[in-house]
Amino acid sequence: MKFVYFIRHARSHANQQNLLIGRNGEHELNDLGLRQAATLGERLKDQGVRTFRTSPLRRAVQTAHILTDTVGCPEALVAEDLIERDFGSFDGMDRPTLLETRAGLGLDNQDPTGYFPPDLADVEPIGDVQVRMTRAWQSAVDSVPAGESVGLISHAGTIKALLYAALGIDERHPRAFKVFQASYVKCKVPEPGRLTVHEIWVNPVQ
Repeated sequence: MKFVYFIRHARSHANQQNLLIGRNGEHELNDLGLRQAATLGERLKDQGVRTFRTSPLRRAVQTAHILTDTVGCPEALVAEDLIERDFGSFDGMDRPTLLETRAGLGLDNQDPTGYFPPDLADVEPIGDVQVRMTRAWQSAVDSVPAGESVGLISHAGTIKALLYAALGIDERHPRAFKVFQASYVKCKVPEPGRLTVHEIWVNPVQ
C-alpha cells in the first residue's frame, strides 16, 4: 500500500494580505509561514515521509526546503505539474476587488477562489488542472517502492481541483473542501489510478 500526502504550502506574505495568487512566483513565506512549515516537517517526519516533490513557485519551494531539512531527506524534486492554477486576470486581486469583479460578471461569491465557469477564457479550466495533478501524483507514486509514501507540495487551487475529481464533488459546490496552509490531505492508493482520503491534518499554527 502507498500513500500520497497532498500538502499546501505554508503562509506567504500574499496570503497574509488576502490576495488571490496564482502563478506569481515571487511571493515568499512570512514569519508565520516559516513556523508552520517547521511544525509540518516534524509531523511528516513522524509519519515517515522521506520523498517529496514540489511546485516550482517560490512559496512552495521554500516550504519544501524546510520540510526536507526537518525530515533529513534529499531535496524535493521540482514538478511543473504541481504549479498553482492559472487565474488569469483575477491573479493578484485583493478580496474586495475579487468579489466586486466576480459580482460584475454575474458569478456566485460563496466560494470566490474556487469556482470559475469554463467560459472565462483566461482562467485555466478545472479539467486541465485535474489532468495534470493526476499525472503528478501517479508519477510520484510510481517512483517510490511499495509501502512508502510521497509528499507533494502544491497549492489550494490545485489540491481542491484534484480532490473534487477524485471524490466526485461538483466544483460548483460552495466550500466543499478547504485545504489549510501548511496542512495536508493524506490519500491511500488502494489500486493503480485510484485515491481514497485517509486523513486530513490541519496545522495547529494558523
